[in-house]
Amino acid sequence: MTDIVDQQCGIGVENKISDYTFEERLTHLADYKKKHGDCNVPQRSKEYTSLGRWVNTQRDEYKKYKESKKSSMTKVRIRVLEELDFKWKVKLFITFEDRLTQLADYKKKYGDCNVPRDFEEYTTLGKWVSSQRTEYKRYKESKKSSMTKVRIRALEKLDFKW
Repeated sequence: MTDIVDQQCGIGVENKISDYTFEERLTHLADYKKKHGDCNVPQRSKEYTSLGRWVNTQRDEYKKYKESKKSSMTKVRIRVLEELDFKWKVKLFITFEDRLTQLADYKKKYGDCNVPRDFEEYTTLGKWVSSQRTEYKRYKESKKSSMTKVRIRALEKLDFKW
């Protein structure tokens, strides 16, 4: 019976995009989740590029599976991924409040809000911080901006440096 489940899950079968089996990638994903709290692996991360591509491939294969197209996705793979709380669709837009929470977490850990633009642990937070400074400058110059007084106060509560 174990052999049948392993075969259905793709365990021991090499994945087309790498030399890792599905089971090995699942283990890598579980390790990533332990470290980062979710399964949303960025594809543009230096450390996780390959795993991020694999995660994206799983989403693509799931979509094909749901559309009854040829796919490497199986019910067993879906189940084991969902046991990790794998999200089949990821929200591409992150709210200001979510970013503010990430920034507060960063500050708690590192002591300031000066997130480097290419910081690996928070892959897009550094770019967001930079864009807040740009939006603030535009706001101060009375140009079109997404910055508001409420956002300024929220950032300044974190001792954000403009």
